[in-house]
Amino acid sequence: MLDNGASDGHMDGRQDIRTLGTRYWPAIHRQIDALMPQAIHHPLCLEMVRYQLDLGGKRLRPALTIAVGQAMGIPDEQLLPIAGMIELLHNASLVHDDIQ
Repeated sequence: MLDNGASDGHMDGRQDIRTLGTRYWPAIHRQIDALMPQAIHHPLCLEMVRYQLDLGGKRLRPALTIAVGQAMGIPDEQLLPIAGMIELLHNASLVHDDIQ
């Protein structure tokens, strides 16, 4: 786990997840960039999902994926593609909801 610097030795789970998401986001974003052309074939849909991803957000889903995977002892190199797929699926569902 990441150390939040608390003097009492207790972790602040919210800060830990935010830190984890920030630390891993560049690698997750690279995974998403690699996945998108395989998963989304229509150019307009691809553009809409890229726009949605660029809006930002808390990125809790991939951070939680990594946190749970690390707690289970799964190596980061196996977790990053999964975290990317989860974030891509979530953003694609947001785009789908917007155009319905």
